[in-house]
Amino acid sequence: MKKIVLKFHEYQFNAKRGELTNRVNQKNEALDVVKRITNNEITELNFDKVCSYLNKKSGFVNSHMSANAYGVLEEYNLIKFVSESQHKDEEIITFKKGKYSFDQDQLKELYTDYLKEEYIEHYRTLVKVCEALNDVPTPLRRLIYLNAEKTSIDKEQFNTLMQMIDIR
Repeated sequence: MKKIVLKFHEYQFNAKRGELTNRVNQKNEALDVVKRITNNEITELNFDKVCSYLNKKSGFVNSHMSANAYGVLEEYNLIKFVSESQHKDEEIITFKKGKYSFDQDQLKELYTDYLKEEYIEHYRTLVKVCEALNDVPTPLRRLIYLNAEKTSIDKEQFNTLMQMIDIR
């Protein structure tokens, strides 16, 4: 059965999309730096692998000293910062085809409320009733009395109104 959207929280969605876009850009920038300083030997954002690469290349056991020796300390710090900081929605960010991204449809799903499945049949019935009522001329719709227990029409007022419509 198809879901019926109750509400899409657009403001929150846009705010989260902005956050995730910034985070993805940070990760991709750090990934580009990793590739550049490792001559494409490392193609993922993995700080431990970068440290091992720099230590192996320099012969030092301290990756910070290795980065400093090769003049890539600023890049090293960026990679370390991005690798160690975790966004609270990191699970939405994926690594595909050598780039980080996130699925906007999955994000939209998180910010959408749906009508409960057990209510859908009653909702559709009410929609049909409303459509039928909207086909009735406005003066006649006013004759319908709705309350929680019963729906009714005043026959005398109906008769009077129909006579008035016929006169015009």
